[in-house]
Amino acid sequence: MAQYRGREMFEVAPHVYAVADACQRVLRQQGRDTCVLISGESGSGKTEASKFIMKYIAANTTQTFGNAKTNRNDNSSRFGKYMDINFDYKGDPVGGHISNYLLEKSRVVALQPGERNFHAFYQLLSSKNGYTNKYGLTCNSRYKIVGSERPTAQDSKLYSVTNSAFSALGFAQSVVDDIWSIVAGVILLGEVTFSAAEGGTAVAGGSVSACAAALGVAEGALRSALGSRVLAAGGDLFTDTTSCIQINKAIEVPAGMYKGTLIGVLDIYGFEIFDTNSFEQFCINYCNEKLQQLAGAKTRAGRVRAGGYSVDTHPVLQQQDHL
Repeated sequence: MAQYRGREMFEVAPHVYAVADACQRVLRQQGRDTCVLISGESGSGKTEASKFIMKYIAANTTQTFGNAKTNRNDNSSRFGKYMDINFDYKGDPVGGHISNYLLEKSRVVALQPGERNFHAFYQLLSSKNGYTNKYGLTCNSRYKIVGSERPTAQDSKLYSVTNSAFSALGFAQSVVDDIWSIVAGVILLGEVTFSAAEGGTAVAGGSVSACAAALGVAEGALRSALGSRVLAAGGDLFTDTTSCIQINKAIEVPAGMYKGTLIGVLDIYGFEIFDTNSFEQFCINYCNEKLQQLAGAKTRAGRVRAGGYSVDTHPVLQQQDHL
């Protein structure tokens, strides 16, 4: 880090630290907001690059849940995130804000060969704890949601680390209980099976009562929500039964800080080519193409003058100084 502190980008070898230092210099000298766009293939190191940027900024001044193992690395973030790091008049970080979007919900029901689901599932199942005991979960059971891999001793350590992070960040214990209970509920929801019944669909198997308790809802309400839907027509509401095919349609999730300068860091989801790309992956690939076109236009217009910096984590492009 010391080699890049206060140096111009052309003076030192290409590195993420050079990008972070250039952003911080613009912020301090000109009082302008800056943004770093990090793109590349899935598993190429985008999230690690964002960590380097924040690590550099933290070290150069006065003194994270939706990740999964893929075939490229063991800790790939399966969602996009945009991070604002806010600074005071001296250029020291005073806080921040993280916006998450497009969590790959399809991973919960379909995994690529050799991949694991979100780490949180394995962490919760890695050892006996108050949540597994309360909802009847065991580390030896084969739950559909975790695929073919089992929780490991490392997952058990990370479970403790995650809880320590909750405590360090000031999460109330009631909130932590809700988080792990919902994780348990999603695991149990993956075990629920359905069968065709007269007039609709009925829940056929799985621990629905434990699932309802973990999600904090009444068992009858959960059964009703899984097997039917409420429709509005002509100002009237009525309940319609749902077939097994309709159940597997899309899932929709509803959607005071110091006002100084900021550095924005966009860790965009990676593009991939599978034998069969999901609709989510199509959106991801399309978004990457558009961002590359935008970054290219910015580059042609003048990278430094525009106040924008791009980090491409593609191994070949790195050697060509595409920072």
